[in-house]
Amino acid sequence: MRLTKRTGGALSLSLAAGLAASAVVAQGPDLRWFDVDRSTVTLQVLGPGDNVALVMDAPLTEGSVEDTENPHLALVIDVAGLRVVDAARSTAQRQALLERVIGLDGLHGVRYTRVTYHSLSIEQPGQGVWLIRGELELNGRFLPLDARAERDGDRFTGSARFVPADFGVVPMHLGLAAGLVGQAVAVEFDVVLEAQ
Repeated sequence: MRLTKRTGGALSLSLAAGLAASAVVAQGPDLRWFDVDRSTVTLQVLGPGDNVALVMDAPLTEGSVEDTENPHLALVIDVAGLRVVDAARSTAQRQALLERVIGLDGLHGVRYTRVTYHSLSIEQPGQGVWLIRGELELNGRFLPLDARAERDGDRFTGSARFVPADFGVVPMHLGLAAGLVGQAVAVEFDVVLEAQ
């Protein structure tokens, strides 16, 4: 069973075939936790022509890597932790955009409180390069999502891209000049393992 640690000492999650609550956190010698305070995940909501219409900070709340011959990676993001990043907009405008994104027409954050990702396989074709074949769980749906990451010691940086409509989240008007947005989301991550 593969486990990830929840910050604050709460119960952990099993992210192998699916998610199941676990009452005990066990750490093997090859399991490393992500330092959620030093890790970042950024979502770029794309509009027409792949123009970035909205940038969101998606703080990592849990995550781990099994650093073995066949590595495994798992990440969890709490939907309630999402934040709109846009210095040109007021706090009220950013909050209104966020409410649209996590509301009933978007991520349905009341019902689906987490976004999870875990690897199914990881290839390492070169020094420090990981090609991750995994599954993204969003709005209660698990779908394939591949990512490319570069590893430099305890730091992983990389990107992925997905189509929200595949998960039941249709493009929407956010009151932006860009018009209909959300045809795709580009994900950039910079995650760091806790010190040993």
